[in-house]
Amino acid sequence: MKTKTCSQCGLTKPATREYFRYRNKSIGTLRGRCIDCDHGGKRVEVVCTHCGVFFLAWPYQAKSGRPLFCCMAHAKAHRRGKPGLNAGWTMTAEQSQRNTEAQRASAKRGANHANFKGGWVNGSGYRYLSLHALSGDQLAMARLLGDARHGVAEHRLVLAMKIGRPLRKGEVAHHINGIKSDNRPQNLELRMKGEHHREHCDVVRTLADYRRENEILKAMLLAVTA
Repeated sequence: MKTKTCSQCGLTKPATREYFRYRNKSIGTLRGRCIDCDHGGKRVEVVCTHCGVFFLAWPYQAKSGRPLFCCMAHAKAHRRGKPGLNAGWTMTAEQSQRNTEAQRASAKRGANHANFKGGWVNGSGYRYLSLHALSGDQLAMARLLGDARHGVAEHRLVLAMKIGRPLRKGEVAHHINGIKSDNRPQNLELRMKGEHHREHCDVVRTLADYRRENEILKAMLLAVTA
């Protein structure tokens, strides 16, 4: 049997998967350190939290202070609250609810999160505001608009605050200068959906005409200079 010397503890052990982990499983090479050194030392005896039986665990597991179990069945039984020989106390429903409420209160969500930016820009280029970034009259108006559960379109909210009421069905906010990210009140106008669609179609057709005219002028210029 082939043997291998651990690079950390210096002990010679059989060069098998039981004593060394694979460095590259496809070609069968083993790591320089043995499994005991990888886990911080040899396994030690600990007590199963559920049944009270002694079993071997790694030192880092024994030092963690968490409940340890000799098998997966006892771990699942402990999570379900079934008592064992050494189960100790079982968490009551009131204690579980208090813990859940405390975790939710301390969770860094919304404005408390480090990456919170107040909103986002969707695929069409419109900016949306998170409800966590709103307060007072803006929050009340955002809930009346009912655009989304967690956010509201900024241009619709700004226009609604400008006219003093939520937008009705068929009404849209029109950007005067055509810049979707410019949501200043003076840059927004109230339009009906059909009228707004026709106006944008006219703009698109006008731009297409300008492009065709530009191509014709380029061809004429090339013909003159040639």
